[in-house]
Amino acid sequence: MQVYAEANNVNDDKVTRTVCPNHAGGNNHWPATYSRNTKLIYIPSVEGCDDITSDHTRHVKGKFDGGGYVSPQRLTGAIAAVDPTTGQVKKTKELAYTIFGGTLSTAGGVVMTGLVDGTLVALDDQTLDVLWSVNVGTGFNAPPMTYAVDGKQYVAIASGLFRNARGSLSKSPEMRNMSNASMIFVFGL
Repeated sequence: MQVYAEANNVNDDKVTRTVCPNHAGGNNHWPATYSRNTKLIYIPSVEGCDDITSDHTRHVKGKFDGGGYVSPQRLTGAIAAVDPTTGQVKKTKELAYTIFGGTLSTAGGVVMTGLVDGTLVALDDQTLDVLWSVNVGTGFNAPPMTYAVDGKQYVAIASGLFRNARGSLSKSPEMRNMSNASMIFVFGL
C-alpha cells in the first residue's frame, strides 16, 4: 500500500507536487472483502501518483475545483491482505491494471476482482497467487458477486467503465481501442 508523500497542506505554496496515492487512488468507494477462512480483509487499490497544482482562485462557492492534476505515469492495481485486528499488511498482489470494482472472497479460499482491462482474476486467499483469469475484452468497475442455484455456485460481474475508470487507462496505449460494453458475465464454480 502506498504511503502519502506529503502533508495535508502540501499545496499551500501553489507549487506542483507529486502526491501518492493519486486522486482516485489508494482505496476509494470500491468494497473490500473479509474472509472468514483467513480472518483477513482484502483491500483493492489504485496504485500511482498525481502531480497536483493548487489554484485557490478556481474554488468558487458551490463547486470545488481547487486546481489541476495529471497522472504522469501508468496507474496499476493491487490487492492487500490486511489483518483487521492489527492493521498489518500480510501480503500484497500487484496487478497490471487498476481495480475500480472491489473484491469478493469465497468459502472455497478464493479472492476475486475485476480489472479495468477486462480481466476477471481469481486468487488463492492464502498466497494471492493467480488461480485463474480470463479477459472478456471490456473493463470492470463493479465488484464480483456470488450466488447459488440448486447447490451450484456462480460468480457474476457487470462490465462497462465509467469516465474515471476508463481514464485510468490513459497511460496504457495497448488499451486505446478496448471496448466499453455494459454486460453481465456469469461463471460457474
